[in-house]
Amino acid sequence: DRKIKRNDAIPVARKVEILLSIADGLAYAHNASIVHRDIKPANVRVLDDGTVKIMDFGIAKSLETNSNLTQTGITLGTSAYLAPEQIRGEPIDRRTDIFSFGILAYELMTMRKPFRGEHLSTVLYKILNETPDPVSSIAPDVPEALSRVVARAMEKDPWKRHPTMEAVRADLEAAAAGLSAAPPTVPFRTAPFDPDATMPTPSHGLDITAITPPSGALARQPEPAPPSPPSAPTPIPSMTPRPSVAASSARGLELVDFGTTGERPSVHPPHTPSRRPVLLAGIAVGLLLAVSVGYFSMRAGRGTQAAAVPTPAAQAALPTALPAELPTPVLGVDAPPEVKPTAAPAPTAAPVMPPAPKSFPVQFSSLPPGTFWVDGKKIGPSIPAKTLELAEGTHKVRFQTEGFPDHEMSFTVGPGGKDSVFYKFPVGVLRIDADAAWSGANVFVDRRFRGNLPAAARLRLPTGSYSLMIQKDGFRPATGTVQVSESGEAAWAVPPPVPVDGGN
Repeated sequence: DRKIKRNDAIPVARKVEILLSIADGLAYAHNASIVHRDIKPANVRVLDDGTVKIMDFGIAKSLETNSNLTQTGITLGTSAYLAPEQIRGEPIDRRTDIFSFGILAYELMTMRKPFRGEHLSTVLYKILNETPDPVSSIAPDVPEALSRVVARAMEKDPWKRHPTMEAVRADLEAAAAGLSAAPPTVPFRTAPFDPDATMPTPSHGLDITAITPPSGALARQPEPAPPSPPSAPTPIPSMTPRPSVAASSARGLELVDFGTTGERPSVHPPHTPSRRPVLLAGIAVGLLLAVSVGYFSMRAGRGTQAAAVPTPAAQAALPTALPAELPTPVLGVDAPPEVKPTAAPAPTAAPVMPPAPKSFPVQFSSLPPGTFWVDGKKIGPSIPAKTLELAEGTHKVRFQTEGFPDHEMSFTVGPGGKDSVFYKFPVGVLRIDADAAWSGANVFVDRRFRGNLPAAARLRLPTGSYSLMIQKDGFRPATGTVQVSESGEAAWAVPPPVPVDGGN
């Protein structure tokens, strides 16, 4: 009921699996002579592992004993799922549950009820007199054959419906033979493209004039420029001088200190000029003066036997890096020793980690549902279709269900591989054509009890050869053999019953 109200995206194959499970449960109850009388989506529970359960047998009726329960308590809550004979107060049987099952199947396939109305009387009138639109006309993904199965289950005349839930199940399987379970597609929503939206332009620089400081941010005044030395060397042409404060003010630039937002303290107190630029400028002036003294001393000593040696204080003041302008070499005068920069150590290459193996979702399902193993590991029943994350590569799966031979197959996971694995066991249908006098007889297939006639008149069996027997008190058992295949139905015509005493 919640899945229908939420309009969940359920594949048609998965819907058929749910209906087949409900049909199995109702067939089991009917073979025990129990009619549920309240089949509706709210009474079907899908467990966390996907198992389908039929709930609330509180008003179920036994076909073998008289029941004191009435339909009064379910009329309001179950009006949309009542069979016409329930509304008219007529006797009910297994076909009453089949009608309610058809309503549930219609709603599951189309996500809407076939008979709707604002008042109870309107809904009951439509159930008795109107025929809903075909399922395939509302849900185009539902095959026409499946639509016909649902329509037959909702026939107003009980004699035109399926006689048993086994017959409903056989028709559902035949109609869904071409379906395969596929994982539901999760829609990814994207924002609509706005052609008028301003997109960022990639660049190597940032136009700081476009930066707007946040409200309440603390502005910091630009630091004062260091004083220029009297004879400063000519700057390198490739370097661009720093814009002055006046030029920045003319452009309307406001420098903002984003470090005072509370995350960490500022290095310099606000409104306190830094002394570091002045100190650096003084050191630079001293170095330049020392280099000049040494240079002119060497030029003055040209032609003498020994060149003038700089004082120890001047040697200590020599810079460790080359100045911006190198002196012109002079013939006969030794050049100062060349200072070679220290090469930076080569960065250590990070260890190469092997890429993590890729995994892909794969969905498994079978018809009829069963248990399966992947690479020797038991996963569980395939109701609903189980989805596993498997590593890229080749894997093996084995399907198993009661009464059928195991099926094993290999499949590949990855780009271009399988995202769903579906297997349909070889299933056939056995139809038992028996005289009305055999009603209530026990049906045995390969000596295994399979129910009573007429409920067991249609049986779903694996393909193969079977020995059959029906037995009823007062009559001689009837036996026979039949070959069941996937194409069509295998029919067994039961001979007329013969009394035990052999009377005429």
